[in-house]
Amino acid sequence: MLAAISLGGLAWAGPPRGTAAAMPSAVPASAAPEKSSGQANFPGKLPIRELNEEEAILHALNRLGFGPRPGQVEQIEKTGLENWIQTQLHPENIGDPVVDARLAQFPTLGLSAAGLLDQYPPQDVAAKRLGMKVEEYQKHLQDLAKQPGGMNTLPFKDQSEIVNEVMEAKMIRAVFSERQLAEQLSDFWFNHFNIFIYKDTDRCT
Repeated sequence: MLAAISLGGLAWAGPPRGTAAAMPSAVPASAAPEKSSGQANFPGKLPIRELNEEEAILHALNRLGFGPRPGQVEQIEKTGLENWIQTQLHPENIGDPVVDARLAQFPTLGLSAAGLLDQYPPQDVAAKRLGMKVEEYQKHLQDLAKQPGGMNTLPFKDQSEIVNEVMEAKMIRAVFSERQLAEQLSDFWFNHFNIFIYKDTDRCT
């Protein structure tokens, strides 16, 4: 499935409709470069017809990932675009130490649903633990927020931290992950099966 998606994105890499390429050519047929042989104009077996190597790499990085990072085009030119795509088709074999190190800074990502509910309880649960009504607890939070470091005096943490860390982690994976195709697919399914994070206890599931 991954192979079909990735090759499908590269199968037609010509110019979009409405560009000058769609107009009749003024160059005599004998002088026009040969592009109908079915071969890409750089070494490889990919179904690319209209792009040179650098253009094809940029096209792949933009379609199969979230765009090129500095120096990535030159790196793929050395190893080959086909090799890069084959590697992306097996994300389980790709190390991601930069992303792993950045995500390790987010404690909520390593907690179970039970752990999240325990350390980041909803306001009604937090109020009950402190022997307060919800309205009293909300007023207590407002008072603490006005004091330097006041929120740190609570025996548990604000649930908004769960949301913030999830959003930051999603951005970090998109920008820094070496598993670009896997992250694109994750984003695709996220947009199809997304659940509003503030709905009930979804933050903890």
